[in-house]
Amino acid sequence: MFSRPRLILYMNLVLFFYTLIDFNRRLFAVDNLFAQVATGAGNTLRDLMAGLPSLVNQFQVVIYIIVLALLILLALRFFNVAFVLMEIAVLLTLINYAMQWFNNQQNINSLFEAAVILVTLASIWAIAKPLKLVK
Repeated sequence: MFSRPRLILYMNLVLFFYTLIDFNRRLFAVDNLFAQVATGAGNTLRDLMAGLPSLVNQFQVVIYIIVLALLILLALRFFNVAFVLMEIAVLLTLINYAMQWFNNQQNINSLFEAAVILVTLASIWAIAKPLKLVK
């Protein structure tokens, strides 16, 4: 469970998601199609959560932790699917960055975060291969 390759894999996953979220937060500050879709999805989820009964809202943190744990277990169980979803997220993020860069809404300094995302994704794949998480 906590062998050295798995710990390195977990650290790379955390770095990948942290950088991806931070990079997307900066990209979504500019109003474009990607930002509108993300804002719409966030508003829909917020409206769904507001419609829940008050009893569920009292245990909201517990429910979030349980859902997060289930998502992590499912991602580890079906790592091939999770890895494909991570690749799609990276592709959409890079397309969004390229569109903003060509429109002069982003500068080349943000390219470092894109490189970190790509390197950690490659590292995740390289570590997951010997662990037989990807085929």
